[in-house]
Amino acid sequence: MRPDHYDGFAGRYAAENESSLFNAYYERPAMLELAGDVRGRRILDAGCGAGPLSEALAARGAVVTGFDASPARWRFPDADYFAVASWSEEYDFDGQRATLTYWHRPLQAMTTAFTDAGFRLSVLSEPPFSPDTPRELLPPELDGRTAFLCFIFFVLEAR
Repeated sequence: MRPDHYDGFAGRYAAENESSLFNAYYERPAMLELAGDVRGRRILDAGCGAGPLSEALAARGAVVTGFDASPARWRFPDADYFAVASWSEEYDFDGQRATLTYWHRPLQAMTTAFTDAGFRLSVLSEPPFSPDTPRELLPPELDGRTAFLCFIFFVLEAR
């Protein structure tokens, strides 16, 4: 991705995330619940996108540093799970076409990177989507049940 690529669709991407299944009803509520009381804490929001989670954490009293990195997602069951791989997908954000690039890393590679960087893993979570998710946002195959969607969440503490 070019350094200025995100600038071309950032506003539309942010607007989409305000009400999307993956962000508004899955990632953000899960992360806020995992974070708990953040008053006075320093938090690194890795994968911050447009920053709505960083903003919500700051509003709750945290000092937040954010950077964006493509999330790890398990979507290709025929792929080699242990291989580090990337792929790109085209999306439409309110009429603006954009290419997002994602990375897959095996769980052990991620946790090793965290501990090598001096962090301690305190929580690993695979939460369901929020119970107040509008049903029209859910894929039909879920049909009233909860399910893991795509993200694994880590709570890390500096040693």
